[in-house]
Amino acid sequence: MKTILQILPSGAKVVDKYGNIIVDTPEIMLHTSVVLEFDLRSEERVESGELDLFSPEKLNITGWYFALDCDFDHTTSLKILITEGIRCELSEGRALLKIPIANTGTAELVADMNGAASKRYTAEIGGLDANANMVATWQFQMTVKNRIFAGENAPAPPEVTTPEYYNAMQINSLLNAKADVGNVYSKTDIDSMLGNIEQQLAEI
Repeated sequence: MKTILQILPSGAKVVDKYGNIIVDTPEIMLHTSVVLEFDLRSEERVESGELDLFSPEKLNITGWYFALDCDFDHTTSLKILITEGIRCELSEGRALLKIPIANTGTAELVADMNGAASKRYTAEIGGLDANANMVATWQFQMTVKNRIFAGENAPAPPEVTTPEYYNAMQINSLLNAKADVGNVYSKTDIDSMLGNIEQQLAEI
């Protein structure tokens, strides 16, 4: 998931490269592994009219966290909390903040979704300096979409049964038995077995 995030003194906005607000919130899917990628932009603009990059170095940010929740009650568990593996990379004049989420299907998020098709949450990105002081906090809305099939309790694959084939001796025996229905096999059994043989020969 790639999103342009404009960093403002009052927070952050999801926008396009020219600063126009994106109405649709960024989306992630429940029970998936995803890397959130935020293209950090400032209020300043370059010659083309695009928003210029925002460099975290301006705030001396050395550490990050990402949190997702539906409320601001600090006594309840966060739905998602990532504190490790987050990195900001400078690439082709862009500051790309990458947040890996190994599995969006946390117990807290699954319970809160409660079978809903989708739900909107508040996402928060925080930046800390070398002394673990909070120097930046940006909030914006994100949508979590549920999955129809979550990969749990998957049905077992169907059993592969080996069809029963008859060798030449068995075929001769059956043909002889058909001539004499008083033998071991009944006429119904023999007709059924010969029908199977004819079907097998047709498939060759």
